[in-house]
Amino acid sequence: MNKSLRDEVVLLPCPFCGEAPDIDHEHAKVRCENCMATVEDYTPKKAAGVWNSRHPPADGVVVPVALLRQLRDYAFAYHQVLRSIRSSKPMVEMADVIAQADAILSAEGKA
Repeated sequence: MNKSLRDEVVLLPCPFCGEAPDIDHEHAKVRCENCMATVEDYTPKKAAGVWNSRHPPADGVVVPVALLRQLRDYAFAYHQVLRSIRSSKPMVEMADVIAQADAILSAEGKA
C-alpha cells in the first residue's frame, strides 16, 4: 500500500479503554493492543470507518463515573471479604472486575 493512503487513515481512540489503536493495512484490521478490541473489513479505509463510527457493545452500558467508582469500591470490599475467607476462584473474578473498573476510570482520567 502506498504511503499516501496510510497517511490519510485517521483513527479515533479505543471506545473501551481510550488507548490509540493500530491499523494493519495488509489484513484491513484496526486493533487496540491494550484491550484487544478489533474491527475488520474489506479495506483498511473501510475498517477505519467502522472503527471510527463504533458504539459500545450491545451487552455494555454507559454509566456515570460516580456510579462506576461506587461499584468498584463495593467490588473491592467484597474482594477483601473473599480474601479473608480464602476463597480463590471468586477472588480472582473480583480482582478482574476491579482491574477493569480501574482501567476505565484511568482512561477517563477520573481514577
